[in-house]
Amino acid sequence: MNNYQTDRLGAYRMCASHVYYPDREGMIKIALSHKQYREDNEVMTLLDVSTTQKKKIDCMVKAIWLSNICVLVVDVTKGVFEKDINNSIGNMRTHLQIAAAVGLTHLVVCLTKCDTIPVIELNSRLEEIRSKLKTILLWKNVPFIPICYDRDENIFKPTTGEFSKGKSLESVLKAIQVEPRKEWIEKPLMMVIFQIYRIGGIGTVVAGKIITGKIKTDQQVYFRDDSSHLVKSIEIGYEHRDLVVCGEFCGINIKQASVRDVETHFIIHDQAYLESEKKAVESFTALIKIMNQPKNGIKVGYTFKLYNCVTNQCLCKIEDILATVNPKTNQKLETYPNKLKKGDFAEVRLKPLITKENKACYLHTFEQNDILGRVILMNGKQIIGAGKVLRIN
Repeated sequence: MNNYQTDRLGAYRMCASHVYYPDREGMIKIALSHKQYREDNEVMTLLDVSTTQKKKIDCMVKAIWLSNICVLVVDVTKGVFEKDINNSIGNMRTHLQIAAAVGLTHLVVCLTKCDTIPVIELNSRLEEIRSKLKTILLWKNVPFIPICYDRDENIFKPTTGEFSKGKSLESVLKAIQVEPRKEWIEKPLMMVIFQIYRIGGIGTVVAGKIITGKIKTDQQVYFRDDSSHLVKSIEIGYEHRDLVVCGEFCGINIKQASVRDVETHFIIHDQAYLESEKKAVESFTALIKIMNQPKNGIKVGYTFKLYNCVTNQCLCKIEDILATVNPKTNQKLETYPNKLKKGDFAEVRLKPLITKENKACYLHTFEQNDILGRVILMNGKQIIGAGKVLRIN
C-alpha cells in the first residue's frame, strides 16, 4: 500500500473515531441509531444498521423492516469488499437477504472510500465490484453511487472529478418517490417504537414509525392494554405537527408516562386497534422459503428466533411441516415431509414459545397487511428462512 492510500485510510479512521451523536445525551433504552435530515419541506430519516451496537441483530432487522429505501454501503478498499462478499453469513449478504425478505423495493448501492484507490485503477475497480454485486442482487436497475465521505464528494452535490460523472447520493434518494398507502390511513392506529427518550422539562418522548392509521395531538393512545395516555405533542424533524399519517417517522411526547412503562417491543395503538386487531397468537401457518440449512436440517420441533416488525423477536418452534410447495404454481409437492433443506418452499405450522422473558406474539396475515404479515427465521447471526403468514390458528 502506497503512502497516498495509507493517508486516506488514516483519515477515514479518524472520522470514524470522532463521530458524535448529540441525540444520545440522556437517552434510555436505545434500540437503533437514527437521524433526521431536513431540506425545504422534505424530511429524510436515516436509520443506522451498524452491527457495532449491543443489540446488533435486533437493530439491523428492525431498521431494515421500517425503511422504504435500503442503502448498501460497500467499502471498495482492496481485500475488504472481497472478504464481505465471500462471507456467506457476513453483514453484506445478511442485510440483502433481510431486505429482500421484508419486501423492500428500492435499493441503492453506495461505493465508499473511492479516494483510497489510485485514479488509474479506480474505474476498473468500480466495474469489478458492480459486476460481482449484480450476481447476488435480487433487484433490477440498481443505481451505483461512488462517493468520497472524507472529502464530502458526490454525497450532496454531483462531482465531475476523478471517480464520478453521474448523480449524487442525495439526488438519487430524493428522486425515489415513496407515497403513503391511502387505504391504510383509515385503519386503526399502529405505531412501531424504535427509540425512547427521557428529556428534562419535557418528559417521555417515543420515536417510531406509523404503520397504519394516524395520530394527532390530544389523542388517547395505549401501549399497555390497561391504561391510556394523552399525546401532548408530535414532532417530525424538530417541527411540531398536529397530525401524522401512516408511513411517517415521528416523535411523540406522552403525558404521565415513565420511560420504565414503555418498551421497544410495544405497539402504540388506539382503542379501535385494541378492540379489533390486537390478539396474542398461539399458533399460525406460514409459507416460508428455507435460505440457509442448519447442520442437522430443519425438522418438526426445530426452535429458532422469529422476527416480525411489530414484536421484534420471539422464540418459536415448528409444530408441523404441512407440505413443500411449488412457489410458481402454489401446488403441493410433498405432504408432511420429514425435513426441509435449503431452497425448499414449505407450508408450516409455527408456535410462539411464551415465557416471562419471551413476550406475547402479535401477528397479522399477509393478506391483511403485506408489511406486518412477513416473518423472518433467524439462528444466531444466520437467516434460516423468510416468509409470510397465511392464517392465524
